[in-house]
Amino acid sequence: MKSRRLLGKEVVGAGGFRIGKIKEIVFDEKSWCIGTLEVELDRSVAEEYQMKKLLARTSLMVDVSSVKAVGDHVLLSVTKPELRRMVSSPAKSTSPNSVSTKK
Repeated sequence: MKSRRLLGKEVVGAGGFRIGKIKEIVFDEKSWCIGTLEVELDRSVAEEYQMKKLLARTSLMVDVSSVKAVGDHVLLSVTKPELRRMVSSPAKSTSPNSVSTKK
């Protein structure tokens, strides 16, 4: 699968709850592997976790180790309580050896 086909795909958590859509893909230059997915949170998720800010988009960096399957949707192995912990922990910074697909 080409990486650009991942952009905009729905992201679903364990149990089938909708998390959002893939906004960005971050590659590690050393390994040439996808390391992180930037997920634009669904409005209801952002509001539930009190992340919605006026005129600001809300996204979350998700390590690819959390990806369980990719098909019509990207299925994560993350439950709602685990997602809450991811949201409440400080954002994981991108390493200097990472590149984004963003243009």
